[in-house]
Amino acid sequence: MLELRRYSDFSLFKRDVLPFLEQHEGENNLPLGVIMNMKPEQKPVYMGTVNKDGKLALVLLQTHPRQLILSKSLPFATEEIEEIAKKLYESYPNIPGMIGEKMAGDGARGKDRQASAPPCPYSDETADLCTEKSEKACLQTRCAASGANERYGNAVPMVYPVL
Repeated sequence: MLELRRYSDFSLFKRDVLPFLEQHEGENNLPLGVIMNMKPEQKPVYMGTVNKDGKLALVLLQTHPRQLILSKSLPFATEEIEEIAKKLYESYPNIPGMIGEKMAGDGARGKDRQASAPPCPYSDETADLCTEKSEKACLQTRCAASGANERYGNAVPMVYPVL
């Protein structure tokens, strides 16, 4: 069972996510650095976690107006990634873009797949350059669902929820 939790209290968020992020400090250096350097007067745009079967599985943090940061996550099946995308879209429908580790469904790692950068369905750019928002909620900046931008090894999946 997957649960998306949105936080409004930064102190509580920090307390809950730091132990998880520190388990893979190298992969989570961006969210760790942002969290550790937040000034008391700063308030993140979005703070959230995804719990899988009651365990923290993914951290979401947005402080910059253009990108939501995703932490290294526990493994997710393709269906779980789609469920996360749907819940995230319901909670935060205007995500401008995402940055993080690529997740491939069913435990497959992005670096093991061959890929080229196909055209983004919502802009004239190739998928690895796509930062366009769309009517159909293009939730992420790279089209991993189509195998784009594999040169980063493990980056973020692109999910297009059907509205």
